[in-house]
Amino acid sequence: RMHYHLYSHKERETCSKCGATFGYRSALVRHLKKSRCSQNQTQEQSENQAVQQTPTFPCKICGQIFHSYTRMLYHRRNHQKRVSCPHCDQLFRNKNILHAHIRARRCLI
Repeated sequence: RMHYHLYSHKERETCSKCGATFGYRSALVRHLKKSRCSQNQTQEQSENQAVQQTPTFPCKICGQIFHSYTRMLYHRRNHQKRVSCPHCDQLFRNKNILHAHIRARRCLI
């Protein structure tokens, strides 16, 4: 799981001839060696093609689109029911964060 998370933050490699993007430098090198890029293709066409091929993950609650499943899951937590501190009424995303808040005595008990 960590590998996929780290990969989602990885900088993409871009072909200087056609603007195609690759997740790994080796894929870009292979692309250049085999002359797979169309030099007649405009940068805008390349970007549009790359966007169309990028998988998308919509939030089922609000419809916001994410290009990473992990980021979509993280976002979806924002829609979850919140729990409040019984001492100060501050809201938290989950009980673990609430308990950490209480243990750290961040509210007046």
